[in-house]
Amino acid sequence: MRLSSPDEYLDTWSLDHWFASLALLSRFPGWQEQAEDAIEWLWDRRTPAGLWDFGPQTSVRLSETWRRGLARQFDCTTRVLVPLQSYYTG
Repeated sequence: MRLSSPDEYLDTWSLDHWFASLALLSRFPGWQEQAEDAIEWLWDRRTPAGLWDFGPQTSVRLSETWRRGLARQFDCTTRVLVPLQSYYTG
C-alpha cells in the first residue's frame, strides 16, 4: 500500500495531519518505497522561488502569523523539509 497524495485535503485542515502522519511513518524501515508518490507530490508543489505554500485555507502552522504570505511559506516549507530530509537520508 502506497501513501496517497493529499490532493483531496488541500482545502481542509487535514493537511497538517497528513504531514504529522508522514513524520511518524518516516521512522519505520522501508517507508521510502511507500512514500514515493507523496514525495513526488511535494516536489511538484514547490513555488518558483523554491518554497512551498499551500494557501491560507490550509493548516500548516508553526508561527503565530501562519496565514500571512511569507510566514505561511516558511511554515509550509519547514513542514515539507522534514519528510524530505527523512526520505533522502533514510
